[in-house]
Amino acid sequence: MNELIQELTKKGKYTDWVSCGSYLGHTSNGPGYKYYDMDGDIINVSYTSKEYRDDVINIPVFKQYWVNDPTNVRQAKYKIVRNNEELSVSGLVTCCGLAIIGEKKFLAHLDASIDKIPCEELTMKLTRYDKKMVEILRNDLCNDLRNKPVKATIYAGNVDSYVSVKKAKMICDMVGINDITMIEVDMFDRISI
Repeated sequence: MNELIQELTKKGKYTDWVSCGSYLGHTSNGPGYKYYDMDGDIINVSYTSKEYRDDVINIPVFKQYWVNDPTNVRQAKYKIVRNNEELSVSGLVTCCGLAIIGEKKFLAHLDASIDKIPCEELTMKLTRYDKKMVEILRNDLCNDLRNKPVKATIYAGNVDSYVSVKKAKMICDMVGINDITMIEVDMFDRISI
């Protein structure tokens, strides 16, 4: 790690790297994501973390190279569109996608963040943002519940999505959706509804 910091400092990029979060791109077999490296080149990495690992290649990365996809729902966000429009989500590791289709389509990219609670409490509390999403679902999308049952699909990341899946189930329960399908997905899968 010291060698990487020395190289970043030598190229005058250390401060920029720290301001971008001090992330390392790790490479391994399989598809990946595009990031800018310290030379401004676009590189492919399998995933990023702040941890140096001896078992993979570690590359200091800066901002993610992002091609704007209007259908994509980014982490900790959601979108509601008409039924004839497409929505997509990808990069589900500890996150999950919550898809609800009624008179409109709803897709959320739920992360594993929750409001801090004492360890002895067994119930999970939703963040303020999640609570706002529940209100929007109740008022906009789940009016369908009066007319016909609405079905939800949870696309669970296959690494450790326990918290985000529990959050998705809580949201469904809060808006009165009982028909839920669970599908496990890989972090490289692009889910499209």
